[in-house]
This record gives sequence, structure tokens and C-alpha cells, in this order.
Amino acid sequence: MTMEVMRGMRVSIDRQFLQPPTVPISLDVLPPGFTEHPLPGGGMVVFEELTLPTIILHFGDTGIPEEVQRRLELLRTRACGQHLLGIDDLSCHRHEYIPVYMSRPPRNAQMSAERGLVYGTLDVVCKQLDLWPKMMRLDFDLAGAPNIVVGDGQFLYYPPAAGYLVGWTGYIEDSGGGGGTTQVQVRQAAKDMFATPGDYVAAGVGVGAALTNLILATDTTFVAGLPLEWDIDGIPGGANSANARLTLWAMMHQPYRSN
Repeated sequence: MTMEVMRGMRVSIDRQFLQPPTVPISLDVLPPGFTEHPLPGGGMVVFEELTLPTIILHFGDTGIPEEVQRRLELLRTRACGQHLLGIDDLSCHRHEYIPVYMSRPPRNAQMSAERGLVYGTLDVVCKQLDLWPKMMRLDFDLAGAPNIVVGDGQFLYYPPAAGYLVGWTGYIEDSGGGGGTTQVQVRQAAKDMFATPGDYVAAGVGVGAALTNLILATDTTFVAGLPLEWDIDGIPGGANSANARLTLWAMMHQPYRSN
């Protein structure tokens, strides 16, 4: 995603606002990667990479004065490259502060008879620092699938690290008719994560409904490597509910690394 630095937006490093000419013209945000594998019944297996978004500050494509590179190099030398990147959007009073590791500005200078040393494309990569433990969002999705059926493992999510669940929310676009509910449970192996399963109460064909009744178990800890499985324990009498979503919020711990 590319975000142009517009009028009313300010970029800061360690709470020092960048001043002309050292002002980026755009920001590129590279989200963490993940892979999806469809299941025969319409669900999905999701593997999420244990990475954080990367932000690229783009300062231009041609004719960038050496002064810009020098200023960026000076900023980077503080705190061994670890900095607080700030993005202020004064038009909507939004302020984002992100801990990052700021890469060294590239040294691709060329001589110019008029301007001395100038730079071609000048991008500075800022990798978001891994701070642990961290809150992560786990999305389970049966959107676009056929009518929901009873069965285990309708959607599998492989957590990239160990952790525990702290919250939930859910919505179904078509709650179905015929009375009853679409009842859901999430488990890892034989361990249920919900003390009381959640219910999407049937309110009619084509009528949406929020998830209700769900109570998290006393122990919601999970381990890395084993899938969290979304089970469908019940469906409405009309067997016609569809397009359900479940979001779990989890606190995740730093994984063990051998290197």
C-alpha cells in the first residue's frame, strides 16, 4: 500500500519532524505475508508469517541533493538505528507512532555539474521492531462458502507463536431460518477454547446476526504449530445459514529462535 504524503501530514523520527528538503514524498507499507489453502467444504487453512509490517520512506526518484542523504544518515546513527517513526495527519487529528529499525540510506550518488553529488531513487526501509508479547488478530472466515454444515475443522488457523485468547467478535451475513442457531466452537487438539459455544441465532434467510452467548474458557492457552480449528456444532432448522466470520484476539509470546 502506497500512501502519498499530503498537505497536513507530517513525518517525524524520534519526535523530530522532518523539514524540507528531508521530507518523504510517499510511504509504502508492506504487510506481513500469509498463505491460504482452501478446504473442500469451503473453509480455509491459513498460515501467517511471524513478521511485522515494513514501512518504506520514499524521498524521490531523481536529483536528490546529497544534503538529504547526510541528514538521514545523521538521524539514523542515533540509538543504533532503533527509532520512533511518527506519522501525523493533522486533517483528522490522527497520530501514529511506530518503533522501527531504520536502515542505512543507500549510497548511490552520482556527480552533477550543477549540483555536485545527487542521488537517484532514495528509499529508507523502516522495519517495525518486534515487541513481545503482542496482541494479534486471528480471523476465521467462511464467507463465500456454501451453506454451513455441521463438522469439525471447517477453518484451520496455524498460530505463528504460542499465546492465549483474550477476546472475540463475530458476525454472520445470512443467519438462516427454521429456528435454532449456528453454533461454533474453537479448539486446539482436544482442548476447547470456549466454555460456552458461540451462537449465531437464526433470524431469517438473508438476515445478519452478531455472535452471542460465547464465553471463553478459563484456560485459553495454545501452542504454535498446531491448528486452531473452527468447529460447527449446530446449524438452524432450515440448514441455510452462510457467510460467517469469527475474530479472536490473542496475546502471543515471542517464539523460541535457535539462531
